[in-house]
Amino acid sequence: MDPHRLAEIGRERDQRRLDQEAREKAERVARRQAEANAAHDFSTCRIETVFEQSERLAQVERERTLAAEGEAKQQLVHIRAELAAQLTSKPPSRSGSAAAIAAGKQGGAYLAANSKEMANRLFKAARFEEAAAKYSEAIEADPTDPSLYTNRSTAHANQGKWGEALDDALISVDLNPSWTKGHYRAGLSYTNLGQIDNAVEAFKMALDTLPMGEDKQRGQIEKAMKDLNPDSTLVE
Repeated sequence: MDPHRLAEIGRERDQRRLDQEAREKAERVARRQAEANAAHDFSTCRIETVFEQSERLAQVERERTLAAEGEAKQQLVHIRAELAAQLTSKPPSRSGSAAAIAAGKQGGAYLAANSKEMANRLFKAARFEEAAAKYSEAIEADPTDPSLYTNRSTAHANQGKWGEALDDALISVDLNPSWTKGHYRAGLSYTNLGQIDNAVEAFKMALDTLPMGEDKQRGQIEKAMKDLNPDSTLVE
C-alpha cells in the first residue's frame, strides 16, 4: 500500500481517538457539573429557617380558621333564611313560633361552638388577644354558656387584664352559681387585684361547688388558698 495512504490512515485513526477522548472528557465534566448542581439545589432546599417554617404553619392555621369561620357563618345565614321563609309563608302559630325559637337557638349554638373551637386553638398557640376576641364572638352567639366567659376570663388573665378577667368570672357564676371554674377564676382575679378577702370567699365557693371526684381541681383550689395564707389549714 502506498506509504502516503498508510500515513493518512494513521492520522485519521489518531484523530478519531483524540475526538473520542475529548467527548469522554466533556461527558465527565458535564456529569460532575450536574452532580454539583444537584447537591447545591438540595442544600438550598434544606436551608430553611425555623422562622419561615413557623410562618408557613401560622398561615395554614389562619386559612383553616377563616374557612371554619366562613362555614359557620354560612350555616347561620342558611338557618336564618329558612326562618324568614317560614315566617313569611304563613301566619305564625304557637307551635311555629316555638320551632322558630328552637331553630334560632340551634343556629346560635352552632356558631358559638365553632367560634369556641377556633378560640381554643388560638389559646393553645398562646395567641391570647385573638382568642379573647373569638370567645367574644362565641358569647355573642350564645350569651348563656358560662364556660365561654371563664374561657375568656382565662385569656384576659394571660394578658394581665385582671379586671376584665374578674368581670367575666363573675358573669359566669351569675349564669350558674354552681359553676366551680367561675368561682376559681374569680378567686385568682381577686388575688391578683390584691382583694384577698374576696379571693378567699371565691375559693371557698369553688370548693363548695366542686363535684365529687375532682381531686386534681380540688388540689389546685386548695393550693391557691394556701398561697394566700400559708398558715391556713382550709378548715373554718
